[in-house]
Amino acid sequence: QKLHQQLEESRQRVGKGGPGFRKMMEEMVDPAMRKKSTDELIEMVKDPDIEVFTRGEAVDALQLRQADADKVVPLLVDLITGNEDFLASNAISALGEFGPAAAAALPALFEKLKQISEEPGADDTRPTLDYMDRLNMAMAIGDIGPTAAPFLAEKLDDEVAEIRELAANALDSMKQVPSDIVPQLTKAL
Repeated sequence: QKLHQQLEESRQRVGKGGPGFRKMMEEMVDPAMRKKSTDELIEMVKDPDIEVFTRGEAVDALQLRQADADKVVPLLVDLITGNEDFLASNAISALGEFGPAAAAALPALFEKLKQISEEPGADDTRPTLDYMDRLNMAMAIGDIGPTAAPFLAEKLDDEVAEIRELAANALDSMKQVPSDIVPQLTKAL
């Protein structure tokens, strides 16, 4: 419930999805990055010889390229499942901007959450997912929209509490939840 409340407060503060939010996002992206083509940005992100912060700026610029979702979403999925926390965080934030076109990323998002929710081993080198990443993940999944609802409904019964909570909050944040999922969501909340 706390995550959902903060999600809603964040959405209200920035007007997620509205023209004001889009303009704010564009202004936050480095002007030099905005000028690059989608393919140039993708190559920058993939290049391990480029500083991670610069690669993160390229990811931020890619979230403005919804027309190229077929190229960008698979890259974001790779980043989420990779071992570079900074790039994974940027990719999680960027995914929601692709709406239903990012539905293919749902299994990766939940696998990431599950991986992080497991008990750490002695030689644990798993990446971390902080509270803001979880909030961004819930927002991204909610922004994917009703396409994500069946996948999320399955996760309402997951053995990992964080996954159940994230699934419930993401479903609760959707503007339209399919009616056949409402009873499961009500039970979970």
